[in-house]
Amino acid sequence: MKIFYYCYGGAHSSVIAAALHLNKLSYPLTYGEIINFTYFDLNSPEIKGIPTLLGTDENKNEIYFVGYGKNKEMIVKLIKSFLQVNGINDDQYLFVDALDKINWRVHLGGFVSKALKQKNIGRRFTALGILLSAKEIQNKVETAKEISKGYRESLTKV
Repeated sequence: MKIFYYCYGGAHSSVIAAALHLNKLSYPLTYGEIINFTYFDLNSPEIKGIPTLLGTDENKNEIYFVGYGKNKEMIVKLIKSFLQVNGINDDQYLFVDALDKINWRVHLGGFVSKALKQKNIGRRFTALGILLSAKEIQNKVETAKEISKGYRESLTKV
């Protein structure tokens, strides 16, 4: 299975969710872990929509993070439709919205960092927001792991 954690820019919540999934970061998170994680606040607007493979989990699922911009629901629907039209089983792909349970600090920090190009200030707001939303992010990761585990188990029963 390929698991895509997505958010607006692919630089903050999706990165942290993917890192948690792969145990590159551990829960509970710390501010220092977030701010110092290699991919945190790294993506630029030009690479929105291009998935980054962060690694493979213990169940051989490929874990990606990606930014989808303003039309995330439409993009996911488009991808799933494309897969179906081309005869590709979309059950092999899991799309996880890493932004829907995030607090306003993440949104503000992302805007300040990316749109206003004030990375130093924006990163701090975003890291604090992610720290305050860490439980929600971890819950998303645990749900994705359960879904992918169920998918793997169904393959072995065939």
